[in-house]
Amino acid sequence: MDGHIYIDGVISNDYHLQVKRQLDALKDADKIIVHIQSPGGSVYAGYNTYHVLKSAGKPVEAIIEGECQSIATFISLAADKVVARNPSIYMIHNPYTYLEGDASVMENGASELRKIEDTMISAYQAKTKLSEDKLREMMSKETTMTAYEAQKMGFVDEIVDQLRAVAIGKTKIKMQDKLDQFGAKMTAILKEVFSGPVNSEVPLKDGTIVTIEGEGELVGQTAMINGQPAPAGEHELANGQIIVVGENGVITEVKAPMSPAQVMEQENAKLKAELEALKAEKAQSDSVLADAQAKNSKTVQMLAELQKEFMELRKMTVGNPNPAPVAPVAMVKPSEEVAKADVMTEEFINEFLPHFKRK
Repeated sequence: MDGHIYIDGVISNDYHLQVKRQLDALKDADKIIVHIQSPGGSVYAGYNTYHVLKSAGKPVEAIIEGECQSIATFISLAADKVVARNPSIYMIHNPYTYLEGDASVMENGASELRKIEDTMISAYQAKTKLSEDKLREMMSKETTMTAYEAQKMGFVDEIVDQLRAVAIGKTKIKMQDKLDQFGAKMTAILKEVFSGPVNSEVPLKDGTIVTIEGEGELVGQTAMINGQPAPAGEHELANGQIIVVGENGVITEVKAPMSPAQVMEQENAKLKAELEALKAEKAQSDSVLADAQAKNSKTVQMLAELQKEFMELRKMTVGNPNPAPVAPVAMVKPSEEVAKADVMTEEFINEFLPHFKRK
């Protein structure tokens, strides 16, 4: 029988105690499955939670369900196998803290952060086999990965696209209620401390990270990309949802992911529209061709009539066409103007109407 532990929300100072209570209620379980949905939290709370899971004395499997960020990634390393549901994000970065005091306090704080950083790098190396330099580079620039990118780097062992049904008992429901209440309290505290809403980060389909300024329903919140309001228009998230952004990056609508059938229908409609446009273009071309053929036919007919008329003129002689019978006399030669016109006509035919040239 599998036992299920849920790590949700911010990792607070006594979080390991909550995990221990969940673990104690699963003494009869053969295997522990840890469901992780967390943006991170206290480093030492993460250390303690890691050790609680390591001391379970049973096989442990971690399932990332949406997000595993900051110290939550360290907790996932306590598992013998790490599974990520798609879509999910996995984020690592350098540890940080807020300090007040003199130079000694700052120096001690910096030294402590370096030790924490070294500890986390050692743990990541054991899991991923990545080099120390590569991990330091990734942590320094705060690297966010999709489920598949995290698998490629070695942080995740397996990706699953479909949710598996699990039994949820009364103990889990009660514990989940407590965790939800705790998460709500923590969010309220963060709002009060930082004088603003808790931001969330979601990946777009192309891997770009969008920061959502606010909480709860997405509509009405502000979407930011690289510190600037997201451009107006539609943006597809990694989970298939589409957020519609208006002026100043404000989200005006959230569209549900399209099913395969809807995607196919959209593609078919697009192809149909393109086919209709091609048909209309062909019909227009056919019409222009028909008009050109009609004009050409009319031109040929007019030229044929002109040739006929010209040939009749060629047969005419100068003077009386029906002279009275008289003794033979010399034929009258055409006048100079007629001869000149005859030559010009012949030249016109040779140059512009060669197919009408007399044989």
